Amino acid sequence: MSRSGKSYVGLKGAEAKLRRYLRDFEWGDLEQASAAVEWSRAPIITLSPSLKPYKPFSSTH
Repeated sequence: MSRSGKSYVGLKGAEAKLRRYLRDFEWGDLEQASAAVEWSRAPIITLSPSLKPYKPFSSTH
């Protein structure tokens, strides 16, 4: 399959799936989301320094 053809894979059901997500879940902006979190109780996660940054594949792959 060509690279441009891959962009169309799965599009047939994408609109219906998006409509279900919009119908079935409550949506808000970042300010509302932040207000809903009890930040004083949220765990602190320390990332390992051995993790390498994500590098997307180059166009030569």
